[in-house]
Amino acid sequence: MSGSFAAGVFTISGTPTANGSFAYTVTTSGGTCVPDVSLSGTIDVSPESTITLTSGSLYQAVCNGNPFTQNDYTITGTATSASITTGVLPLGLSGAYNAGIFSITGNQTQ
Repeated sequence: MSGSFAAGVFTISGTPTANGSFAYTVTTSGGTCVPDVSLSGTIDVSPESTITLTSGSLYQAVCNGNPFTQNDYTITGTATSASITTGVLPLGLSGAYNAGIFSITGNQTQ
């Protein structure tokens, strides 16, 4: 990220490449009035959220009424929830999020 001054406007722009909290101060200079003035701020950069299958299988073939091997997905970053957003689970299966893990469990009946 970088800062630039043009036509009376100081602009901070760019794409952050590191996570963390970054404090900065913008200070005027070169004017005819003294003293120079400053304004401080902070940019907090958080990691992107990720989802990773940590147990089970993405592709399962099971017979109706037989147990489904639970799928657990670890969620990282700043995500605070997860849900099925495309498609549907067979009757008897459900998905739930708890403490950074999204699990699909149950016995399908469809």
